[in-house]
Amino acid sequence: MRICIITSSYPQRPDDPEAAAGAFVRDFALQTARWGHKVHVVTQARRGLAVDDPELEVHRFPWIE
Repeated sequence: MRICIITSSYPQRPDDPEAAAGAFVRDFALQTARWGHKVHVVTQARRGLAVDDPELEVHRFPWIE
C-alpha cells in the first residue's frame, strides 16, 4: 500500500533538535515502511542540509519562514 503523510513537522535529519513533534512523525513513517508499505512524506523545506532515511520518499517544498 502507498501511504502519504503530509506534515509541517518533520526533522531535517534524524538528530534534528528542533523537530520534537517531527520525531514522532518520522518514527511512525519508518515503522509503517518496515511493515512493507511505500511511504511518502510531504513537508516543508527548511534551512540547512536535509538528510533523509532511504526507506522513505521525502518530498520537500519551499516555504516562507
